[in-house]
Amino acid sequence: MDANNRKRKKILNSTKVEIIKEKQKTNKSDYELAKMFEVDRSTITKILKKKETYLNENSTFKDGKKCRLQKGYFPLVEEALYDWVTVTRQNSIPIPVYILKEKALEFYNKLKNENIPMKDNFEASDGWVRNFLERFQLASKLFSGESESAAVQEIPKFIDKLKALLESYSPDNIYNADETGLFFRLGPNRTIAKKNENCKGSKKDKSRITILFAANVTGSNKVKPFVIGKSIRPRCMKYTDFSTLPVRYSANDSAWMTGEKWIGWLKWFDSQLNEPSLLLVDNCPAHVDVSKINFRNLKIEYLPPNTTSLIQPMDAGIIRTFKSYYRKLLVCHLVKSFDAKKKIEPVSIKKCIEFIDDAWYSVDQLTIKRCWAHTKILPEAIVNQLGDITRNQNILKEIETSNVMSELKKIDENYDMNFNEYVDVDSICGTFYVPEVGEILENVLEKNGYVRRSENTEVQEDEDVVDDEESEYISHQLGFEAFQKFCKFLEQFSSVKSDDLRYIKNVFSKVETEQLKNLKQLTLFDILRLNK
Repeated sequence: MDANNRKRKKILNSTKVEIIKEKQKTNKSDYELAKMFEVDRSTITKILKKKETYLNENSTFKDGKKCRLQKGYFPLVEEALYDWVTVTRQNSIPIPVYILKEKALEFYNKLKNENIPMKDNFEASDGWVRNFLERFQLASKLFSGESESAAVQEIPKFIDKLKALLESYSPDNIYNADETGLFFRLGPNRTIAKKNENCKGSKKDKSRITILFAANVTGSNKVKPFVIGKSIRPRCMKYTDFSTLPVRYSANDSAWMTGEKWIGWLKWFDSQLNEPSLLLVDNCPAHVDVSKINFRNLKIEYLPPNTTSLIQPMDAGIIRTFKSYYRKLLVCHLVKSFDAKKKIEPVSIKKCIEFIDDAWYSVDQLTIKRCWAHTKILPEAIVNQLGDITRNQNILKEIETSNVMSELKKIDENYDMNFNEYVDVDSICGTFYVPEVGEILENVLEKNGYVRRSENTEVQEDEDVVDDEESEYISHQLGFEAFQKFCKFLEQFSSVKSDDLRYIKNVFSKVETEQLKNLKQLTLFDILRLNK
């Protein structure tokens, strides 16, 4: 065929990236690549000359259908707007077109105020919005207010697909995991709670933590909670070996879940599994792509955006049940402190962890089974394996809670919430970081070489930081004496059996063995005790 009459072949941007990566991986010649991808050698050469551009723009090839690199007349505005749209949509916030236009104008004006060279007379017209959505492969329906209802309409189709997947797993090997924020020191005070309403995306409240919960369908495995605080080594846990904690503990300066911590938790969770297992999770921004990680037993299935409140078991009542127990423990702690005429001190993170352990332990299997069944995502065969889940639970718990709340109001009349309000008080508490407009703009400018972050920026401490008291160091002698008294105390009760005492003594024997081995020089007395 005459070269002049040869039909021109379009090459998608995604294919161009494949060509570049193939070159980097195998170092094949241009001729070999041309033969492999069925294009002219000169085309390969042109693509490789622009490899940096294609690789840098790769993140915007959303569906791989674009054939040319296209940028608008206001690329910085578009880049900042795209980052803002991404964050906003991840938080299930609908974006009308007029809001999109207003935000684009806001970014434009801020860039102008920074003296960034750009064209004048930016209008954010309908045509510009249409081109922006096309360039970044954004579905226009996301900005028409239809996305929430559309997502709900897709639920039946997704559930049918999910049920087919779940049928290949035992109910003991199907898990759901989700994060929740917790104001762990907060009492039932409406005024104080209202001050925290803007905590999502802010770093103001120092008594907030994030907890990741996970449990299987039968409730037979309630995974150890993953707690994210703000101090790597809290003063109240200065001498605590973290492996003895009833939770996994980690920290960062915001107490939020991050992609790094998410990946670390998944690897740990995978190491705890003995059989192939499925984990259902939502599309939280911190739940980063882990498709390239080879897990031993773990498979992850993401729930559709904007639907987790309807089909995620943790959101169907498991986490709320945990919080009801936690709030009750906190209220009882306040009442007991008052009755003992002790000064009511803020709860430490160590005491909080003890409450978390007790509250999570109190969430029974029946509650977990009911929440899974309530979502209607389980195949009928698995639902039948759950047994009778219609039994009435103990209504005395609600009466006890009401009594405790009444006692608390006698202590402080400012405690004016009812218990349901108190349980839901941290529903507005974020679990992952949401950047503000200024931060998005700063990141875009830095990425494009306009600004550089100051290395001397001082971190301002918030005024409401409550520092925990440093924990007391317990010497071996004090511990041994306390242990002996504790054993004598237990011997006074008929419900304590000899096997119980033997178990406790064996635990203390482990402590002695570890401590004696750490001594530089053992005495004869120590050796005899060690070899008992």
